[in-house]
Amino acid sequence: SSLGFFPICGTIMATATGSFAIIATSGRGFTTGLSFLSWNIGYVLFGILAALLLSSAIRALKLYTIPELFKRRFGKWTALLPALTIGLMFLVPLFAVQLVGMGSVIASTFGIKFELAVLIGFTLCVGFTLAGGMFSVAYTDALQMLIILFGIILLFVLTIQQLGGVAEAFNNSSPEIINPFSISFGDWLSLLLIFGTLSFVYQTTWQRIAAAKSRKTAVRAVTAGFSVVFIMTILTVCIGVFARQLIPLETMPDMVYSTLMTKVMPPKIAGLFVVTLFSAILTSATSFLLSGATSIARDIYVDWINPKTKKEPSLKILRLATIFMAIIGLFIALYVKDIWTITIYAKAVSASILFFPVLAAFFWKQATSIGVISSMLIAAFVAILWQSYGNPLATNAVIPGMTVNLLTLVIVSLLT
Repeated sequence: SSLGFFPICGTIMATATGSFAIIATSGRGFTTGLSFLSWNIGYVLFGILAALLLSSAIRALKLYTIPELFKRRFGKWTALLPALTIGLMFLVPLFAVQLVGMGSVIASTFGIKFELAVLIGFTLCVGFTLAGGMFSVAYTDALQMLIILFGIILLFVLTIQQLGGVAEAFNNSSPEIINPFSISFGDWLSLLLIFGTLSFVYQTTWQRIAAAKSRKTAVRAVTAGFSVVFIMTILTVCIGVFARQLIPLETMPDMVYSTLMTKVMPPKIAGLFVVTLFSAILTSATSFLLSGATSIARDIYVDWINPKTKKEPSLKILRLATIFMAIIGLFIALYVKDIWTITIYAKAVSASILFFPVLAAFFWKQATSIGVISSMLIAAFVAILWQSYGNPLATNAVIPGMTVNLLTLVIVSLLT
């Protein structure tokens, strides 16, 4: 634990600045409008809260993964479901999301088939992750972030210029697109819950907090990182909103950012920012792969498959876990091909399973291992079933999933 303010802040920003934050967010600004910012309010507030409320415990306990917390608090059996959830339901789909983002950037830049573009991205990700570890990622992240931020600001400024200024850009937008409350309360609450609760129990943030040289550095860097992400998201959503006046309305949401970039930027500058956008997504992808592989190697391999090792997983096991995760992610990316669909599915299920049990582990002495296991299993079943029926009652799975989780956790814990 020796990283200072800038690398921690940079990695927080870079992990947040992947396919979803740039490509899907501008795409949603394009289709939904300013109301889409609600995802980011939850994400940022809960991320900062996690640093304030949990950093002392995370650092004192040297917690790198959520399953470690469950194992120490409730016993070995309770750690298995969080390990599977984080590795397979959360980090693998998020890696797949980065592959879809890379695919859309490469395909639109070089005019090649999307599937081939995804395979190129996959090869680069796996190579980059196997070549370096957390520290190589931390220092390249901080540098890339500066270039990405500059690219987003430049694209925003050039778009505004084309439209004759901010006031003109807003005046010529349709009222429902610039109304920050145009989505239903249910949708707004779902976005807040999905992104907020997961930001609180975000393993990658925990790893950054544990790696910082002091608690004060961790809190300051996490707060600064999330604050910059919030400003950046406002710009990215606005880029999508204003793009409606410059590119065809039938443009695919995942193609909005790169289409607008080639429209308003001089070709050489656009080329530079395509490279940095690609490298930002690559960094997010390696971050998810690294985090997921660590989780699979530590919490599944060392604890369950080969407990005799009793020590840190070897480099060979970490590499095998990385390749295993990457291949599943590749299949998801090629099969679903949509950033928004993959992200919402993965995050709604993960939030339903993890949020209340993690809170209970830290803050509720009466929580029992049977209460925690049953709440996670029932929440997983409800959330997956709810999504497979297409989110009935116009309600995202996160709402019934989290409700069932909380009720089961409290009732079963008090009974046992």
